[in-house]
Amino acid sequence: MIKHCSAAPGTRRSSGSGGGGGGAVVVVVVVVVVVVAVVVVVVVVVVVVVVVVVVVVVVVEVEVEVEVEVEVEVEVEVEVEVEVEDEDKEEQEQQQEQLQLQKPS
Repeated sequence: MIKHCSAAPGTRRSSGSGGGGGGAVVVVVVVVVVVVAVVVVVVVVVVVVVVVVVVVVVVVEVEVEVEVEVEVEVEVEVEVEVEVEDEDKEEQEQQQEQLQLQKPS
């Protein structure tokens, strides 16, 4: 009969001391991969946050500039209209006074 044996007769099998070194290497590799992955995720998140903040700041500045320009234009138009109306009223009053002065004489 043939007996299946994994070790030669008279030798002892190691109880895992040889496999322990390989396990330590695997643990170190896994830790390094996890640390690199965490660093990459943190960098990506920081870049995304910076891009979002820059876009928001640019959009807000553009909106504020446009609103300020529109308000200034409206104020200028209103002032010009008021000045023109005031001048017209003064001219009309002066003409009426001159006409009234000319009528009695």
